Amino acid sequence: VNQNWCTPAGGAGSGWSMTWGTLAHYANYGKDASQACCACGGGATATTVCEDSPSSWRDSMGRGCEEYVAGQLCTPDGEYGTAWSQYWGVFADFAVDGVAAPQACCGCGKAACVADVMLVVDRSGSIGTDNWAEVVKYMKDRVRRTAFTDAGGNRLGIVVFSSDAFVACTMQYSAADLLSCIDGIVYTGGWTNTAQAIALAGAQLQVYSSQSRIRLIEVLTDGHPMLHTFDYETAIHTRQMAEAERTRGVIILAIGVGNGINAEELEAMASEPKANHWTSLGSFESLLKLSEAISGSCVPQIPGGSSRLWECQSIDARSTDMWCASHCYTDNNVLRPECDPSSGPAQM
Repeated sequence: VNQNWCTPAGGAGSGWSMTWGTLAHYANYGKDASQACCACGGGATATTVCEDSPSSWRDSMGRGCEEYVAGQLCTPDGEYGTAWSQYWGVFADFAVDGVAAPQACCGCGKAACVADVMLVVDRSGSIGTDNWAEVVKYMKDRVRRTAFTDAGGNRLGIVVFSSDAFVACTMQYSAADLLSCIDGIVYTGGWTNTAQAIALAGAQLQVYSSQSRIRLIEVLTDGHPMLHTFDYETAIHTRQMAEAERTRGVIILAIGVGNGINAEELEAMASEPKANHWTSLGSFESLLKLSEAISGSCVPQIPGGSSRLWECQSIDARSTDMWCASHCYTDNNVLRPECDPSSGPAQM
């Protein structure tokens, strides 16, 4: 306080040097100065009053926070309400300027909708430079779709792995800094040390987060955990590392891309319920649609992930996904009323 390192609003003060990084970089026991010190906006005197913001927010269908709450489209903890049909897609499908109901509406869990997320990203040799470019787009899109405020809000970090894993971007809440950090990540190639990457991401959460916050590890890989030919131990270690983090209360999303994935391994890594915490993609070009689906709920998850339900595009155009084609469209390519969000509360 005497050094003007912070402000009463929880930001960096005039005495803070930008070369030092952010206040979150110096967190201890899951808290930095903006959370621990009264004069820096935290401490026991800190109170938070939730307000819908933007105050005039409406989704792409014209529905505001009142309609979401009164119509039971959402729940106070940021999940889907009883009137929300799974065939409509996810909250993010109706976002305006990147803001969906859980990020805008107190009645949809805005006050509690904060998470510490570690992206664990494969950059092994099987990815290739062209697909790596799609992975970079995915990481940036996940950052852009996250509503960052301050150290008490959402935070995100990145671990990359091939033969070895390391922290590419420390957990922080500055979108600009994260995007700049992603630009500096280099594709290396190599083997697939998924076990080490999960352990490293978990260590970051233990240092910078706490059990009072949502903690999540999001694994993106295109192949088997392996450090040499005929290596079966790394796959076993990967499952063990994932189980250890789940035991600590960390949520794990497992995402496989391409033809070399093993669905059994992804499901073994994922949290319960399995159906919403792992998925597979045939193409790296599908990653941006997946980013939209993951960002659509308060607690990051993949609605209908194991059945690839998230690929449905019931508002825009017919999805190439066969699930959507068989469930939500007629033979004449007409959207069925029960899949149309404009038709009112869920019918199924």
